Amino acid sequence: MPLADWLFHELDQAAGPVQSTVTHEYSLQVETSSGPEVAKVFYLAHAPTQQALNDTQTGVRTVTDVTRLFAYLPLEAMVARGPAGKMAAAEWLIHEVDRPAGDVQAPAVHEYGVPMPGPRPGLPSNVMKVFFPAHAETQQTMNDMVTSIRTIADVTRLFSHATAGALMLCGPPETVAIGEWLFHELDQPPSEGLTTGTYSVPVRTPGRPDEVVRVFHLAHAGTRQDLTDLVTVIRTTTGIPRIFASIGPRAVALRGTLLATEQAEGLVKQKDQAGGQ
Repeated sequence: MPLADWLFHELDQAAGPVQSTVTHEYSLQVETSSGPEVAKVFYLAHAPTQQALNDTQTGVRTVTDVTRLFAYLPLEAMVARGPAGKMAAAEWLIHEVDRPAGDVQAPAVHEYGVPMPGPRPGLPSNVMKVFFPAHAETQQTMNDMVTSIRTIADVTRLFSHATAGALMLCGPPETVAIGEWLFHELDQPPSEGLTTGTYSVPVRTPGRPDEVVRVFHLAHAGTRQDLTDLVTVIRTTTGIPRIFASIGPRAVALRGTLLATEQAEGLVKQKDQAGGQ
């Protein structure tokens, strides 16, 4: 079993620090519908804890669809097997998140230069990106950003890497574009005055030809309960189901028809007053 022997020798060694991610590869004589298979071992430089390895493992599985992936803590290593194309994407993603603190000048957006396979044959290719926020100082803020992007932009292959302080995502170009716009809108400090950002959705939804995404940065919503109450009022009054609040930037993101979002704007202006009037 040549592959088993190779893996045994790769993992049966003394642990030692590496300066940057190191990759060793084994080419298998196996052809799949997605191309030839390879096995790789990634020795990480900045994943000293099980949580860091778990974040990388889950993120890579979620975003690249490489399912045969295993974390090996004694060597701070990841072991993976899959089609060569997906494995190349996994390697790029691992390099992106296996960085020392402060290595990226945030906010930043990094994009994988090779189109990713679409969800089914015949569908357009996907794009893969990593977002590095500048103002997501807590995990709750990161979680809010992830939920907002997933809810509003329809990006389902999305993961928050807590150790690296990064968001990893993959999807159709039009949905990732909405997700990137939301990222920049939500990666902001709290606003001193009410402001609004608007994004016109390029792909038309049947029955909703004028759909837009809006983010309201509130001046007076001091608590999560304030935001939750406002979301409830907007959802009940306008019928907009795709709406989510983020406590870090004191923002409410939503997606709906032009008419419904204009109604929402009126409610926001009415409710976001000093003293909660």
